[in-house]
Amino acid sequence: MAMIRTFALVALLIASTTVTAQIAVDRETITKIRAEGLDHSQVEPVFDELTVNIGPRLTASPAHKRAVEYVRERLTAYGLSNVHVEPWAFGRGWTLEKLTVEMIEPRYLPLVGYADGWSAATNGDILAAPIFVGGKTPEEIEALRGQFKGAIVMPSAMMTNFVRKDRPNPSDASYEPNSAAYATSVGRGRGATAPAETPAQRVMSILREAGAGVVLRPSVGEHGTVFVTGRDGGPGAVPSIALSGEHYNMIARMLEANIPV
Repeated sequence: MAMIRTFALVALLIASTTVTAQIAVDRETITKIRAEGLDHSQVEPVFDELTVNIGPRLTASPAHKRAVEYVRERLTAYGLSNVHVEPWAFGRGWTLEKLTVEMIEPRYLPLVGYADGWSAATNGDILAAPIFVGGKTPEEIEALRGQFKGAIVMPSAMMTNFVRKDRPNPSDASYEPNSAAYATSVGRGRGATAPAETPAQRVMSILREAGAGVVLRPSVGEHGTVFVTGRDGGPGAVPSIALSGEHYNMIARMLEANIPV
C-alpha cells in the first residue's frame, strides 16, 4: 500500500511539472498591466477629488450628491454601460456653512470644535458665559430651566475616559461587534437596544423645551482629536457642538473656580 501511494504521488508531481512547463508567460501583457498601474493609474485623481476637493460628506448632503455624480461620470468615462444612480429613502440632508467657536475671556483662545451632524443653526451669534451643569441629574437641571433660554449650556461632565486606542479591527480574534470602547463616541453598536429615554436624552429634552441657544459637549478624542457624531433632531432641535475634550474641561474648571468665561 505504501508503494502504491508513493508511486501515485510521484506521478502527480510529474504531471504538475509538465502542465506548468506548458504554460507560456505572456510578458508583453504583464508589462502593459504594470505600465497602466505605474504610469496611468487613476487612483490618485479619484482619491483627491473625493477626499480633498469634495471632502467629508453626510448621506443626502450636497457634498454627497456631488460625490455620487462624480463617480457616475467617472465610471461612464471608463466605458461602463448603464451607470445610473439608485434612489432610496433616507431623510433630510445637511451641510455646515460656517462655525466659529472662540473664548474671549479671561483671555482669547480659538476653540477646537465642530458642529454635530444635523445640528440646527444658532439664532445668529451667541455671546454669553457658558452654564456648566455637568454631573447634575435631570431633576436638578429641570430646576434650573429658567436659566437656559438662549444660553450656551455645557450639560456633560468633564471628560476623563478618553479613547486612547484605535477602533477595534473586525479581523482581530478578540473583536466584539458591540464593543463599548466606542459606544460614547460613535453611537450604539448594531443590534443594540436603546432604552425609551436615557438621562442624557431627558436633559436634552429639557434644554430643548427651555430654548437653549447651543449645547457644547466634550469629545472622547484626545490631544485635540474630535469625534463628531449627530442625529437629525428635527425642527426645534438645540444646536450642538463637539469641543475637544481638553478645551471643554478647561472651560468647566474655570467656571467651577468662578472665573468669568
